[in-house]
Amino acid sequence: MKKSNKFGYLMVVVAACFIVGALLLNSCSPSNQKVEQAGQYVLKVLKVKYKKEFVINSGHYISNTGGYEFKVHPKNDPDFTFNAWLNGMTESGESDTYFLSLRTEQGKRLIVPYVKSISSDYYISAVGTGPSPWMKNYKKAVADVHHNMLSLDQQLKKYPNEIEIDAGIYINYNITNKNEDFLLKKVYKLIEFLKEKKFGYIKISLFFYDFPNQSINKLGHEDVNFLGDYLLKAKKRIVVVPSDIAGINNPNDLKKYVKNMIRSIN
Repeated sequence: MKKSNKFGYLMVVVAACFIVGALLLNSCSPSNQKVEQAGQYVLKVLKVKYKKEFVINSGHYISNTGGYEFKVHPKNDPDFTFNAWLNGMTESGESDTYFLSLRTEQGKRLIVPYVKSISSDYYISAVGTGPSPWMKNYKKAVADVHHNMLSLDQQLKKYPNEIEIDAGIYINYNITNKNEDFLLKKVYKLIEFLKEKKFGYIKISLFFYDFPNQSINKLGHEDVNFLGDYLLKAKKRIVVVPSDIAGINNPNDLKKYVKNMIRSIN
């Protein structure tokens, strides 16, 4: 067979494979209409579960599971988003992170005003809240919180001094001798506020950066590996754990917790 004929034959095979692949892909990928129908079903399930109206931000088909994934927010709170899936893994076929995400969001909203008073450029990676493993009747309290879907405020009222909060906060704020006292007053106010709210177990981890040409907020939201890429680039840190709280009675008590990062990466 001549080279030109071989090449022509090869191109025909490639074109045929491309067409077959495109047809298979099209047959495996549901239409936008099917994604929308799945989304409407998810909204109905969410309304029944949580007695609220929800709105879908976006959704897509998951080819390796044959299910659907959606970004959703409560109709009256567009700033709070969570994930929902339709995949046949539950009785209704729907699963979601609403309650878990809500607890995190409620914790964040408590501390954000205090963080903003230090710097407008910050990122909060996570805020864990809920019954503390060290409390009495821990398992019973956890079951109560989940079964009755208690909000964070409801938990604090029902279990005062037994709910924990664990926050990881990253702030674009270069600590110097001149501004350290200002910073410690702000951190102390945050701790006092959490104590007044009746949190019994408080862990706050603050990491401080000197990034004059970068935004910590943007990096935190855009870099999926933010902690791995940027944690050790912080210049200083303040980490207080539950056993420290009783000994923090004024801003000066926080001075010993201001420490350089163990290792920095340039």
